[in-house]
Amino acid sequence: MASDARQQYAEDITFVRQAVESRNRLHYGSVAVAVLWGIMIMIGFALSDFNYRLVPWFWTLGGTAAALLTWRMDYRAVRATGVTEHGQRLRNAMHWPIIFVAAVPIFLMVSKYQLPSSSIGPLFALISGIVWYLGGVNLDRRFLAPGAMMIIGSGLIPYLGPYPWTMLGVATGLVLILSAFWMRSNDVETKTTH
Repeated sequence: MASDARQQYAEDITFVRQAVESRNRLHYGSVAVAVLWGIMIMIGFALSDFNYRLVPWFWTLGGTAAALLTWRMDYRAVRATGVTEHGQRLRNAMHWPIIFVAAVPIFLMVSKYQLPSSSIGPLFALISGIVWYLGGVNLDRRFLAPGAMMIIGSGLIPYLGPYPWTMLGVATGLVLILSAFWMRSNDVETKTTH
């Protein structure tokens, strides 16, 4: 009887450990989210160099569509694991939209202080980089490198030559995608060694 109880206890502990590990890898259960946003960043930033008038439309319409698609992919990943943590979903829902909310004070500051309109893009890149980096600190470490890339790149925009936004977008998008693939393989190795 005692050995059956110990075996059941060991199985329960193993189940809980696997559920926690699965939950910790949940956001990038599929690297499709990183690929989606990497492509969005590459295209959206390049538009700043080649057709600036499309940028607000791209981020408003494309950003909304990508956010909904991300939510859908995350929802499916949650269902596939069978682990639901409402606290994590709430933290994500409160964290990421602040990038779009930041548009209002940025436009107000540019208008009020008569800043050049060319300062809007670098301010957005800086705010986005900070949000991504803090997402790496608080939500998923895979956002650290692309966040840092965007923060540093926002200050380098005036110095990057004739296509600065394209260079920053490609670099940030690739770092995001590579980070997701590289850290996903580390997570898989960690899972198989336990």
